[in-house]
Amino acid sequence: MNNAFATLLGSDYLLLPSPVKAFHEVDKAIFEGHAVVKGKKTVLAAFIRWVFNFPVPSESTAVTVSVERTDRMEKWRRNFGGRSFASSFRIDESGRLLSEVFGPFRFYFALTVSENRLNWNFIRWSIGPIPLPTVLGPKIVSWEGENSEGKYQFFSTAHFPIIGELIYYDGFVSRV
Repeated sequence: MNNAFATLLGSDYLLLPSPVKAFHEVDKAIFEGHAVVKGKKTVLAAFIRWVFNFPVPSESTAVTVSVERTDRMEKWRRNFGGRSFASSFRIDESGRLLSEVFGPFRFYFALTVSENRLNWNFIRWSIGPIPLPTVLGPKIVSWEGENSEGKYQFFSTAHFPIIGELIYYDGFVSRV
C-alpha cells in the first residue's frame, strides 16, 4: 500500500499491528471509539484548547476520526465529544520526516516501530516555512498500536513550556 507512513517506515511498516496498517490504508473512512482526555486546567491551557478547538479533559469522551488519503497526503478530522479539529500529514521536503500541518503550524516527526507500536518522535516545528526554536516547542509523546480488543489504539500528549500538559489523549477507534 502506498501511503506516507509505509513509505517512511519501509520494511518496518510490515511489523505494525493489523489495525494500525488498516487505519493508514484506507482512501476514505470513518472511525469511532472513546478516549480519556487530560490536560492542565489552568486558564491559559483552557484558552489555548478553546482557540484550537482541542478536546476538554474528560474521563470518557466519544471520538470520531474521519480519514481521507491521497497518494501525497492524509487528512484527519478528529471529533472529541463535539470539539472538532483537523490536520494533514505528508512526507517533508527531505523525504525522511512526517510533516503534520495544523493551521499555520507544522510539526515534524521521525517514525519508528518498536514494542508493536508506531512511534512518532518529535523533531522540530515551524510556522509555515519559518523554523521555531526547539526550546519553546512541545515535548510530544505519540504512538499508535493495538489494544487488548484488537482495535486501533492511539496515544498522544503534548507538554509546552509555561503551559504544561496542553493535551493528553489515550483511546481507541474502529472503522464504522
